[in-house]
Amino acid sequence: MNVLAFDTSTPFATYALSRDRQMLATHISQPGRNHSSRIVETIGQMLQKSGMELKDIDLVVSGGGPGAFTGLRVGLAAAKALAYGLGVKFKGISSLAACAMNAPASITTEPKESSAFLVCPLLDARKKQVYTALYKKNNDDLTQVTGEMAMAPEKLLSQLTGLMQPVYCLGTGFTEYLPRFEELKGRSNILFDLDLPQIPRAEKMILLALADVDNDRFDDPKTFNPRYLRKSDAELNLLNVQNHGD
Repeated sequence: MNVLAFDTSTPFATYALSRDRQMLATHISQPGRNHSSRIVETIGQMLQKSGMELKDIDLVVSGGGPGAFTGLRVGLAAAKALAYGLGVKFKGISSLAACAMNAPASITTEPKESSAFLVCPLLDARKKQVYTALYKKNNDDLTQVTGEMAMAPEKLLSQLTGLMQPVYCLGTGFTEYLPRFEELKGRSNILFDLDLPQIPRAEKMILLALADVDNDRFDDPKTFNPRYLRKSDAELNLLNVQNHGD
């Protein structure tokens, strides 16, 4: 199966192309680049590099958020249109889940090493909040423990440090509020490693999507909606106008 995946939920757009579970090409666009103008160009370059054409794609995978409103909307719309136009399968993957997959294969906590542990991905939601959820990771198996939510990092840290087991934290929301996490390192259950990738990666989305494919679980590109978790600035401005008009 040939799979094309991309995620535009953060300032870093990530892309991946695989054939039969082998990665053929990956790409990361740096912040400041317009996602909408780069998607078609980047996909074309990756296909050419891999000796493939669009007609060879069997499955399109997209980051479903949560994340930046405009970037998420642009990327997801492109993925849905591509899958629908090609007449191929589509799968939307949580950007938080993809970020959680960046956690290490195992952690060492006295007195032993463990391959099953909690992971807390955090994506920067701005407005002094992060998008987050809690997962249990066991090698490459990922199980969602809590729902996705937007909350203040201080409130999240208070809840995480109250847990009775180690929690591995990572993501753009983690790096945005790094000093607050560094204060706890070594004297709490919070674990992290700045050398690990901190963004949702398209190649991890492929791994998650293929697990669903094995169980014949796909999404309808015509009805799949992004995970926003809260209203956009445009919606809030409209509500304010409406409220003032009442």
